Amino acid sequence: NNNNHNHHVFYFSLSPPPNPPTPTHHTMVVCESILSYVAVVAIGVGSTQQMATNTRLASFMGSALISAFISFVVGFLAMLCLYLGIEFLRRVDWSHPATPEKRRERVYWPYLTGVMGAVYVVASIYVAMAVGIALCFAVAVAGELIAAAVIDHVGFMETPVCRMSKTRALGLIVACAGCCLSVAERVQNGDIGLTIGLAVLILACASLLPISTCFTRRLAEVRCGGSLILATLWAFAVGLVCLGVAA
Repeated sequence: NNNNHNHHVFYFSLSPPPNPPTPTHHTMVVCESILSYVAVVAIGVGSTQQMATNTRLASFMGSALISAFISFVVGFLAMLCLYLGIEFLRRVDWSHPATPEKRRERVYWPYLTGVMGAVYVVASIYVAMAVGIALCFAVAVAGELIAAAVIDHVGFMETPVCRMSKTRALGLIVACAGCCLSVAERVQNGDIGLTIGLAVLILACASLLPISTCFTRRLAEVRCGGSLILATLWAFAVGLVCLGVAA
């Protein structure tokens, strides 16, 4: 009786089976993740040192605008050297014209990233000179975290969506609590209205930084052929022009 027999069907595929991740590949992924976190920590430390340097320069020059202008000049020259060095190594054909399709897709609003950066630098220098670097940076970090969380949650400008979770919300609450404690300590030793006003100012300006990052990425896509270095160079140039006019 054929019904008593088990029938086995075998399927064959011409494509090779996917290779399982090797220990070496796993190690490389872990090392890249560790290096990414180390880079983020280094950026945070560098941001604090930059704020301190800009504040010291502003005290010496007597103007937050001039200090920010000098900071942007140095940043622009550094990015220019980096960009030229990388392009030289890549041996780019500088005479290659842009295609008509690229000309039609070009937009100009992403250049506002330079304006946002200039506003933040000037505001951070001014607030740090008035209330100190620790309070200024604490409030700035809280503003950046809140804006970044909103951007991740809604997927602003086609960024990867990362919905708000209980863990992320708890982290934001802790950051905001630290910010409030810093402001409260300063209020006890100084002018309440001035301290709160400056805290709100730097909070609002710092919230522009994650938005500026999205604008820079968009600028790289639509105007710079995918080069983040060139987009950052343009951001410095725009900020430099704005600060030069304001100064």
